[in-house]
Amino acid sequence: MKKLILICSVVLVCGLLGANSTYTIGSGTSTTPYAPINGSTSNGWSKMIYLKSELNSAGLYSGNIHGIAFNVAEYNGSKPINYIINNVKIYIRETTSASYNSSGEIFPSLSNPVFSGSLVINGSGWMEIGFSSPFN
Repeated sequence: MKKLILICSVVLVCGLLGANSTYTIGSGTSTTPYAPINGSTSNGWSKMIYLKSELNSAGLYSGNIHGIAFNVAEYNGSKPINYIINNVKIYIRETTSASYNSSGEIFPSLSNPVFSGSLVINGSGWMEIGFSSPFN
């Protein structure tokens, strides 16, 4: 099974005062075949924290987040074509924590995902995931 490579930049798609805007968080260029989505295993998870300072530096100060995007890169010279990942769930919550600890205190509630469904990845580039309900 092919592995997916995702570049460490992320884009949040947000609506402020009724207008849709895009905010790029980070400028990473390194790749990983494991996170945030690993298509080579039957299950897995990843988590990330975006600091308020990172969101503010990108220009996001308030409003609803309507989606997220990850930059898919080639793996060993091949691009994922019609690559389906089933049963994907995305959860979001606010935290004042700047890092993760072993207590799990900053895990989101698993009762209300902002996205639940399958992803189809066709080629490299930005893979946008729209949320079923916006996160404020």
